[in-house]
Amino acid sequence: MKRLKRDKRAVSNAIVVMLSLVLVVIIVANVVLWSYQMNQLDWEKMQEDVKITDVARAGEAWSYNASGYAPSGSTNLVSGSVSNLTSNDGVYMVFRSYASATNTNNIVTNGNVTTATDWTYTDISDPSAVVSGNYSSTVYQSASYSLYIQLVDDSANLAYTGSGKQYQAMATVSTLPTSATLYFYYRIDCGGTSASAEVANATVTITKPDTSTVTVFTTSVTFAALTTGSWIYQTINVSSVFTATGTYTLDLRGYFSTTTAKKPTLTVYYDDVWLNIVTPSEYTNEVEFTGSSNTESWMQLVWTVDSAWTISSVNVTLQLFNYTLGDYPTSENGYIAYTSGDTPNTDETKNQTITVNPTDFGDATGYWRMKIKGVKATDTQFDFKVDWIEFKVVTDSGTLFTFENAGSLTSHVVSLWIINSTNHRRYDANLFINSGEEATYIRADIRLPSTPFIAKVVTERGNMAVFARS
Repeated sequence: MKRLKRDKRAVSNAIVVMLSLVLVVIIVANVVLWSYQMNQLDWEKMQEDVKITDVARAGEAWSYNASGYAPSGSTNLVSGSVSNLTSNDGVYMVFRSYASATNTNNIVTNGNVTTATDWTYTDISDPSAVVSGNYSSTVYQSASYSLYIQLVDDSANLAYTGSGKQYQAMATVSTLPTSATLYFYYRIDCGGTSASAEVANATVTITKPDTSTVTVFTTSVTFAALTTGSWIYQTINVSSVFTATGTYTLDLRGYFSTTTAKKPTLTVYYDDVWLNIVTPSEYTNEVEFTGSSNTESWMQLVWTVDSAWTISSVNVTLQLFNYTLGDYPTSENGYIAYTSGDTPNTDETKNQTITVNPTDFGDATGYWRMKIKGVKATDTQFDFKVDWIEFKVVTDSGTLFTFENAGSLTSHVVSLWIINSTNHRRYDANLFINSGEEATYIRADIRLPSTPFIAKVVTERGNMAVFARS
């Protein structure tokens, strides 16, 4: 029995030793495995290299075109409609300029007849040689002379008819006038021995460059007695006469007829003759375009005009109405000024990107206004050809993160932070970035604060990447 008890105790001791050895082996194995795993994690963490390359607002673009127009001044629509402004396709809406500044010139030389020069007398019809014409130094409206045409009837047995004219070729008209006005004084006298039914006529004509003649004034007086006439002033619109460039001739005429035995002297006088033509010295083309858009929160506005001019070197201003100012700006945002190119009918595209308060350029309903004006000092009328007008807004649709994984392992971004001076906010994330690749990540629920701010991300392995925007 004693021997059996000793054997049992030995077996028990052996079991204890064996169990102890097993436990030691297990513990050592776990320590080794844990150490290996930790070394593996440390190695993977060291291999991970994620960078944030950019953090910016994510935007959605909305494009709009003009839906209405209103010419300013005397600008006229020549052809086309706003439907032609939706694309840059060479199909135009065309507007014609108007004279916005003018010069007024008198094209009559020595019209005041201050000297006995510059006018020429000739008979129109004088079969009896009783009609003549010259300068009068005794009868005039203003010093020192007047022009006259006269018939002297000194026969007691005959009646006469006759006519003559004072004329001059006026200054050459090189630009068609926008208006023309003739001014003059005339006077008709009946002198001599006596009068019964003596007729004198004053007529003014203008001969055009094509040699056609236009009568712009005529009046007749029948005298029953000797009469000293009065000076009468005339203002006559002769704009319709000037239909071509070239030289025009002004005729101041007198027509006469007398009765037998009265022996009258009939005289037609002219003085202070002016013919003012108004010619353009500047042309302007101005149109306001209107349109609608959305009422979202705009983070950017890009407005574009593609157009051409039928003359070179036009001073052009493009303006976008600022509803906060209540007016069209004259500098910076909403304002573009340039001189068109040297080659007429060449399309030029102008645009401007507005990122500061872009919503200033639309009203509460999304309505917008754009004014285009071209001005040139010239006597030549020109056209404005507009091909494309675009009003493009970009709305705030969240935040766009751009990442680069320069490491050798796939990275898993699990959280991110947006930090500025007043806010420190964490967001959950779930983004895998393959090794050697770039990735973009849009978060519609994140609105970036004003700069400066910091963006920070953390990967599943515990690595961190930071991006700062100043």
